[in-house]
Amino acid sequence: MGLEIIEHVDQPRQFLKTLGSLTKSNGALFISTINRTPRGYALAILGAEHLTGVVPVGTHDWNKFLTPGETTSCSACQADPASYDQH
Repeated sequence: MGLEIIEHVDQPRQFLKTLGSLTKSNGALFISTINRTPRGYALAILGAEHLTGVVPVGTHDWNKFLTPGETTSCSACQADPASYDQH
């Protein structure tokens, strides 16, 4: 599982490849991240950082948010993009 981590790493492709290599044959790999949409920005950066202060300002970088297509483009990860909640 890689839940709410990938948007914080500097090399997301390498991170996904590493997770894929650690997943057993026929195993499942679950990735959860903030989608790079206006809603993702509003919830994570404006809401969590600036309005509520749940996490420190600067925790999230909009440029590191990924779309579902970007998380499934790694050849080590065989995921069905249709299974993602793309909202």
